[in-house]
Amino acid sequence: MSLLLAVLATPVLFFIPLPGLKSWPFLAASIVLHTGYKLFLVRAYSLGGMSQVYPIARGTAPLIVAIATQLLIGGRKTPATVQAIGFALGTACFIAAYSTIDGIGTRHAGSVNDYPFLPFVLEAIPIGPIAIHRRGLVAVFQPTAG
Repeated sequence: MSLLLAVLATPVLFFIPLPGLKSWPFLAASIVLHTGYKLFLVRAYSLGGMSQVYPIARGTAPLIVAIATQLLIGGRKTPATVQAIGFALGTACFIAAYSTIDGIGTRHAGSVNDYPFLPFVLEAIPIGPIAIHRRGLVAVFQPTAG
């Protein structure tokens, strides 16, 4: 995979400027980290299945990034940001729960195609009235910019 990407990306280098010298130590660190990532991922997949390895590897990375960013470059802590973090963590709990439930539901559906689209339709039943109650009928159906 890396060799193919290198072959495809190399011609692009002739059309873009090289990054500034101050970024080269970060580039070197990134190469070391990407190499470690690929070696660890291959080893993880050789020991465990996709349904185990992928959610742990991909799912915990954003949490680690958020924590590391706060520790390395800091950030303002206001009541709103603390609340935002709480709601973000709550959202993560819902994602974990529905991912687990949908995985089980898909396995019991009989076919991988029988289950996944139905939640998209059925979730409009509770969300539609909630959105109309909170924002009003016109606001729900009015397109927004951006």
